[in-house]
Amino acid sequence: MAHKIEGLEDEELTRENLNAFTQKYNDLLKQTLFEDIQHKHKKEVMVLFEGRVLPLSLNGSSGVVIEKRKSRTAGNPASIVEISSEIV
Repeated sequence: MAHKIEGLEDEELTRENLNAFTQKYNDLLKQTLFEDIQHKHKKEVMVLFEGRVLPLSLNGSSGVVIEKRKSRTAGNPASIVEISSEIV
């Protein structure tokens, strides 16, 4: 799909083409199972959305967890997020 989009000329980029690509993308999203997504991508989302409400599949109930620890660097406390693949 990315190659088709990149291969389009400017005059070929019409509302109909955009709608078709949007529909294909949405269909691909619907077909993707949560289990098929790699743990590294799930963990990246968990780190990026730390402190926010996450769906049950990303809040640790699926076995994907991140561990948080405090570290002091040069006398200044800094929060470091350590990613773990422990199953709860």
